[in-house]
Amino acid sequence: MSPTFRQAVRDEVESWSEEGLLGDEKFRQFKNALPESRLVAWEEVYRWMTRIATKYGLTRKEFDEYCTMPSTSANGTRIFYPFHILSRPQAKGIWQWHTLYAMARAMLSRMRTRCNKYAEAAGLGERQMDPARVIYWWAHHLCQKIQGRPEMLSGRHALALF
Repeated sequence: MSPTFRQAVRDEVESWSEEGLLGDEKFRQFKNALPESRLVAWEEVYRWMTRIATKYGLTRKEFDEYCTMPSTSANGTRIFYPFHILSRPQAKGIWQWHTLYAMARAMLSRMRTRCNKYAEAAGLGERQMDPARVIYWWAHHLCQKIQGRPEMLSGRHALALF
Protein backbone atom coordinates (compact mmCIF):
# COMPACT_ATOMS: atom_id res chain seq x y z
CA MET A 1 0.00 0.00 0.00
CA SER A 2 1.38 3.38 -0.96
CA PRO A 3 1.80 6.15 1.64
CA THR A 4 -0.61 8.30 -0.38
CA PHE A 5 -3.34 5.67 -0.13
CA ARG A 6 -2.76 5.24 3.61
CA GLN A 7 -2.89 9.00 4.15
CA ALA A 8 -6.09 9.28 2.12
CA VAL A 9 -7.72 6.54 4.18
CA ARG A 10 -6.50 8.12 7.43
CA ASP A 11 -7.84 11.54 6.37
CA GLU A 12 -11.18 10.02 5.44
CA VAL A 13 -11.55 8.13 8.73
CA GLU A 14 -10.67 11.24 10.74
CA SER A 15 -13.33 13.23 8.91
CA TRP A 16 -16.12 10.73 9.61
CA SER A 17 -18.66 11.64 12.21
CA GLU A 18 -21.82 9.92 13.31
CA GLU A 19 -23.81 12.67 11.64
CA GLY A 20 -21.94 12.34 8.36
CA LEU A 21 -21.89 8.56 8.27
CA LEU A 22 -25.30 7.65 9.60
CA GLY A 23 -27.30 10.84 9.36
CA ASP A 24 -27.78 11.51 13.08
CA GLU A 25 -31.48 12.48 12.96
CA LYS A 26 -32.44 9.53 10.78
CA PHE A 27 -30.50 7.21 13.06
CA ARG A 28 -32.36 8.33 16.19
CA GLN A 29 -35.74 8.36 14.50
CA PHE A 30 -35.61 4.83 13.06
CA LYS A 31 -33.21 3.10 15.43
CA ASN A 32 -35.63 0.43 16.63
CA ALA A 33 -37.97 0.32 13.64
CA LEU A 34 -35.71 -0.60 10.70
CA PRO A 35 -32.96 -3.12 9.93
CA GLU A 36 -29.46 -1.72 10.38
CA SER A 37 -28.72 -1.15 6.68
CA ARG A 38 -31.73 1.16 6.44
CA LEU A 39 -30.20 3.37 9.14
CA VAL A 40 -27.38 4.48 6.87
CA ALA A 41 -27.95 7.74 5.00
CA TRP A 42 -26.99 6.41 1.57
CA GLU A 43 -27.10 9.82 -0.11
CA GLU A 44 -24.40 10.94 2.32
CA VAL A 45 -22.38 7.77 1.68
CA TYR A 46 -22.55 8.48 -2.07
CA ARG A 47 -21.37 12.09 -1.49
CA TRP A 48 -18.40 10.82 0.55
CA MET A 49 -17.56 8.35 -2.19
CA THR A 50 -17.49 11.09 -4.82
CA ARG A 51 -15.13 13.04 -2.53
CA ILE A 52 -12.92 9.96 -2.28
CA ALA A 53 -12.91 9.71 -6.08
CA THR A 54 -11.88 13.35 -6.49
CA LYS A 55 -8.92 12.72 -4.17
CA TYR A 56 -7.72 10.19 -6.73
CA GLY A 57 -8.26 12.52 -9.69
CA LEU A 58 -11.57 11.12 -10.95
CA THR A 59 -14.40 13.41 -11.93
CA ARG A 60 -17.91 12.69 -10.72
CA LYS A 61 -18.85 11.57 -14.22
CA GLU A 62 -15.92 9.13 -14.33
CA PHE A 63 -16.77 7.82 -10.86
CA ASP A 64 -20.38 7.28 -11.91
CA GLU A 65 -19.34 5.54 -15.12
CA TYR A 66 -16.69 3.23 -13.66
CA CYS A 67 -17.87 2.64 -10.09
CA THR A 68 -21.65 2.95 -9.91
CA MET A 69 -24.79 1.71 -11.58
CA PRO A 70 -28.34 3.10 -11.66
CA SER A 71 -30.70 2.13 -8.88
CA THR A 72 -33.78 0.07 -9.64
CA SER A 73 -35.86 2.57 -7.67
CA ALA A 74 -37.73 5.39 -9.36
CA ASN A 75 -35.62 8.17 -7.81
CA GLY A 76 -32.71 7.53 -10.21
CA THR A 77 -29.93 7.43 -7.63
CA ARG A 78 -26.60 5.76 -8.35
CA ILE A 79 -25.32 2.80 -6.31
CA PHE A 80 -21.67 1.90 -5.79
CA TYR A 81 -20.80 -1.26 -7.73
CA PRO A 82 -17.24 -2.47 -7.01
CA PHE A 83 -17.24 -5.34 -9.52
CA HIS A 84 -16.28 -5.76 -13.17
CA ILE A 85 -18.35 -3.83 -15.67
CA LEU A 86 -19.30 -7.00 -17.57
CA SER A 87 -21.20 -8.33 -14.54
CA ARG A 88 -23.49 -5.29 -14.37
CA PRO A 89 -26.29 -6.71 -16.57
CA GLN A 90 -26.66 -9.63 -14.15
CA ALA A 91 -26.90 -7.31 -11.15
CA LYS A 92 -29.03 -4.63 -12.78
CA GLY A 93 -32.39 -5.82 -11.47
CA ILE A 94 -31.33 -6.63 -7.91
CA TRP A 95 -28.55 -4.23 -6.94
CA GLN A 96 -29.42 -1.92 -4.05
CA TRP A 97 -27.46 -0.23 -1.27
CA HIS A 98 -28.79 -2.85 1.12
CA THR A 99 -27.26 -5.61 -1.03
CA LEU A 100 -23.90 -3.85 -0.94
CA TYR A 101 -24.21 -3.40 2.82
CA ALA A 102 -25.00 -7.10 3.32
CA MET A 103 -21.95 -8.08 1.26
CA ALA A 104 -19.73 -5.76 3.30
CA ARG A 105 -21.15 -7.15 6.54
CA ALA A 106 -20.54 -10.74 5.35
CA MET A 107 -16.96 -9.90 4.33
CA LEU A 108 -16.29 -8.24 7.66
CA SER A 109 -17.70 -11.22 9.55
CA ARG A 110 -15.63 -13.64 7.46
CA MET A 111 -12.48 -11.60 8.07
CA ARG A 112 -13.09 -11.54 11.82
CA THR A 113 -13.90 -15.24 12.16
CA ARG A 114 -11.50 -16.75 9.64
CA CYS A 115 -8.68 -14.39 8.69
CA ASN A 116 -8.14 -12.42 11.85
CA LYS A 117 -9.45 -14.88 14.44
CA TYR A 118 -6.29 -14.95 16.60
CA ALA A 119 -6.09 -11.17 16.84
CA GLU A 120 -9.82 -11.04 17.61
CA ALA A 121 -9.39 -13.66 20.35
CA ALA A 122 -6.53 -11.64 21.83
CA GLY A 123 -8.68 -8.50 21.87
CA LEU A 124 -6.66 -6.82 19.12
CA GLY A 125 -9.37 -6.82 16.44
CA GLU A 126 -10.59 -3.66 14.75
CA ARG A 127 -13.83 -3.13 16.66
CA GLN A 128 -14.45 0.30 15.11
CA MET A 129 -14.70 -1.26 11.64
CA ASP A 130 -18.26 -1.60 10.41
CA PRO A 131 -19.85 -2.46 7.04
CA ALA A 132 -20.19 1.20 5.99
CA ARG A 133 -16.45 1.73 6.51
CA VAL A 134 -15.72 -1.42 4.52
CA ILE A 135 -17.68 0.12 1.64
CA TYR A 136 -15.58 3.29 1.94
CA TRP A 137 -12.45 1.16 1.88
CA TRP A 138 -13.69 -0.52 -1.30
CA ALA A 139 -14.18 2.93 -2.85
CA HIS A 140 -10.61 3.95 -1.94
CA HIS A 141 -9.22 0.71 -3.34
CA LEU A 142 -11.16 0.90 -6.60
CA CYS A 143 -10.36 4.59 -7.16
CA GLN A 144 -6.68 3.91 -6.51
CA LYS A 145 -6.75 1.12 -9.12
CA ILE A 146 -8.39 3.43 -11.67
CA GLN A 147 -5.88 6.19 -10.89
CA GLY A 148 -3.06 3.74 -11.63
CA ARG A 149 -4.45 3.11 -15.13
CA PRO A 150 -4.09 6.36 -17.12
CA GLU A 151 -5.92 4.89 -20.14
CA MET A 152 -9.08 4.63 -18.01
CA LEU A 153 -9.01 8.34 -17.31
CA SER A 154 -8.57 9.21 -20.98
CA GLY A 155 -11.87 7.58 -21.96
CA ARG A 156 -10.40 5.08 -24.45
CA HIS A 157 -10.81 2.17 -22.05
CA ALA A 158 -14.46 2.99 -21.42
CA LEU A 159 -15.19 2.76 -25.13
CA ALA A 160 -13.49 -0.64 -25.33
CA LEU A 161 -15.72 -2.00 -22.56
CA PHE A 162 -19.03 -1.17 -24.24
